[in-house]
This record gives sequence, C-alpha cells and structure tokens, in this order.
Amino acid sequence: MPRVTAFGRSGPNALTEQVMGRADLFMVAEAKDIAQHLMDRWNNVGVVAALCATMAVTMDVLDSSDYTGDERPQAEVFAAVTGVSFVLSLASVLASLILFIQVNNLFRDEDIKWFIKETEAYHFLPSKLLMMAIATLVIGHAVMIAMMYDDVTSLIVGVGSFLTLTFCYWFYVHLKAKVDVRLCQLVSNVEELRMVFAMIDTKNRNRVTVEKMKRKLTDPVIQNYIQVEAARIDKVVAMIDADGDGWVTWEEFRDHLSNRRMSAAFSTMDLDGDGQISSDEFRKFYIGADLDGDGQISETEMRDFLKKTSATD
Repeated sequence: MPRVTAFGRSGPNALTEQVMGRADLFMVAEAKDIAQHLMDRWNNVGVVAALCATMAVTMDVLDSSDYTGDERPQAEVFAAVTGVSFVLSLASVLASLILFIQVNNLFRDEDIKWFIKETEAYHFLPSKLLMMAIATLVIGHAVMIAMMYDDVTSLIVGVGSFLTLTFCYWFYVHLKAKVDVRLCQLVSNVEELRMVFAMIDTKNRNRVTVEKMKRKLTDPVIQNYIQVEAARIDKVVAMIDADGDGWVTWEEFRDHLSNRRMSAAFSTMDLDGDGQISSDEFRKFYIGADLDGDGQISETEMRDFLKKTSATD
C-alpha cells in the first residue's frame, strides 16, 4: 500500500517518519477500490509510456555515419540518449502491464490486500521509469537541435528544455506535497475513528448492535471524541446503520462520521448557509479559530474550535 507522507511544522522528515509505518489506507478505502485506482494509474502510465517509446523510435532516424568531425560525438550521444529513452519507455509499459495483469487476476479481498502490500515498493515504478524516459527524450531532442542548427538556436532550445523539465519536476513535487497532506489528514481522522470504534467494539467483531452503540455514545470517554446530545442518539445511530439491519459495522461507522466531520467543518465556515465560503466568512473563521492570537492556526486549535462550534448530526 502506498504510504502517506506529509510536510508539517516539525519538518518534512520528522512528519514523514511519523506518518509512514502507521498510515494504512485500507482503513480509508476497500481493497478492491484501491486496486482499481492502481490499475487505472498503471493503465494511463502504460499508454503514455507507449507513446513516448514511439516518439523515441521516430526521433532516432539520423544515421551517425553521415556525421564526421565535431558532429560525430553529438550524433553518437543523440543515438545513445534516444535509445535509452526507448528502453525506459518500454520498461515502463512492461512494468505497468505486469502489475495490472497480476492484480486483475485476484478476486478475494484478502488476496488483493496481500498483493497490494507485497508489491508496495513497485507501485510507482512505472511512473518513475516514464519520467526518466521523458527526461531523456527531451535531452535527446536538444542534442538533435544542436546537431542541425546554429549555436543560438541550440542555446534557446537547451535553455527551454531545462526550464521545462525543472518546472515539471517542481510542479510534481509541489502538487504531491499537497496531496500527501490531505491524505495524511484523512488517514489521521480515520485512525482516530478506528480507535473510538475499538472502544465500542470490545469483542473485536468489527460490528456492534444498534443498542450497544446507543449505550456507548452516552459514555463520557466516548463523548470526548464524539459529542451527541442524548435526545439525538437514536436518530444518529439510525443514520449510522445505513442498511438498517440492526448492526453498526466499522465501515458504516467510518463512512458516516468521516462525512459528518467534513460537512460540519464546511458548515462552520459557511456562516450564511449559501453553500459557499466567501473570503469574508473565511476571514471570520480564521480569526475565531486562532485561539491564542498568534496569527497561526495549529492543528490543536482547529480541532478545539470545530468541537466547540459544530454539533453532531
């Protein structure tokens, strides 16, 4: 399973080490959903890698024997770079295909979980191979321009290629950091819910009766995490028991509480209830959540503020 990393106030390395090793996305999504997500990714990467391999073959049409003197080394470099790009692209296609086929051969949840965990180190292998293939393809294009045109043209293309690769890498790292933070927050929220459910599910059966859930929600310890008014407990438990079979499963508990927390956070910021958060509403929320007035909202301040301003539905 791809582990979640994030960057926080304690530094990227510290938070990465803290989150890695404890974040389990199987708590957030079902095994088959995760497998489908991975297959979609591998399929998309494989298609792009095949296109990249075609481009590498198309570019490598220069005959190095036509170049002599100073141009000879450039022709050999060009042939080598485009050849490497083709090999990397082909490796990306094959890696994507192997992973896709093998996970698609499995049907039982436990087998899919085993495969996802067993191949965790290779989930991003096709993507990494593709990125290297594209980088070498761009370098090969720059070398080809240097062979065919004057120094000014070569310089412009070279600088443009370098800036393009640099921007794409920055964009990838920048966006990945934001995605990792959101995943970290999601997993942390679900882990807390898992801990609360374990307090309720004392027999570790992954489900409890509706009556037991109602009793447990009046427990002061549980109410430290989930605040439900006594008059609303019946209604809340009825909504959690989505299929109405008289049992509250971990999945039902997780899905309802995760959605409720997100809706409560949005409703807290949407002061006029129009379904949108204006800049003025966000400013008021920011001022209210900054409990110590230091101009920053810590994770603890955010949690405490939401607990005080939102009610459990």
